[in-house]
Amino acid sequence: MPISPYDPENDLVQLYRVGQGGPLYRSVGWITSPAVILEDVATGQQHTVVIGCPNADRYIRLIDEPGQEA
Repeated sequence: MPISPYDPENDLVQLYRVGQGGPLYRSVGWITSPAVILEDVATGQQHTVVIGCPNADRYIRLIDEPGQEA
């Protein structure tokens, strides 16, 4: 499932990886629709991703990865 707007009530839904087994990111906020702020869990580095742009398609929700249960 593609990146969705930040929702602090559903943090588990807001965890993403870049491809299979890549770095783990969490959504920590959003500026204005459709831009979401992602934070690298390991480094704390933040960057902005525009929801619906081709770059956003490389992020996979953690609960959507094979072997994960929703």
